[in-house]
Amino acid sequence: SLLQSQIRPHFLYNTLDTIYCLVLMGKKEEGGRMTKLLSDYYRHVLSNGMDWVLLYEEIKYTSNYLQIQSIRYRDILDFEICVEEQVENMKIPKLTLQPLVENAIYHGIKPLDKKGHIGISVKQMEGTVYLRVQDDGVGMSRERFLEVLQKGTQNGDSFGLRNVAERLRLYYGERCVLELEESVQGTAILIRIQTAAEEMRK
Repeated sequence: SLLQSQIRPHFLYNTLDTIYCLVLMGKKEEGGRMTKLLSDYYRHVLSNGMDWVLLYEEIKYTSNYLQIQSIRYRDILDFEICVEEQVENMKIPKLTLQPLVENAIYHGIKPLDKKGHIGISVKQMEGTVYLRVQDDGVGMSRERFLEVLQKGTQNGDSFGLRNVAERLRLYYGERCVLELEESVQGTAILIRIQTAAEEMRK
């Protein structure tokens, strides 16, 4: 609930402003598409208090968020999502990926002053699911990463990252690890989840 309340209000306001401008410019189809993406995204965020969703749903609505942002920031942002089919029906805590993607945009790509790229990949190997969010932005030091996880605050990059880490610890315990990967450029956050049979729905 606290995470939902922290979803950036200016994301909503600025998206509505963008839709308004698109309509004024005569780009009604693009404005309509953005309205649908926004509606679907908030339906997911506010989905009747549900804590768990299927992975393909989490990916879908994270993609909605990224599509909206790529329209707003068309000159500085593109993205790619790659998910193995066999893990699409895995259950996962809602809003696991979106806060990491939001951090990548606001704290990685935007300060870069040139076009950046965000990649999301999900794969499974030997009973472990690997979820990776990677950007080629300004990067995060390991010292800063550890500081956020150990202390954190309720604003900025600290809140989203630490909230995801705390919720994963609550839901999975020692079966889940969130870590900062070595990256030549930018930031790569990896989530490793050791899966139980009941979590992999067929």
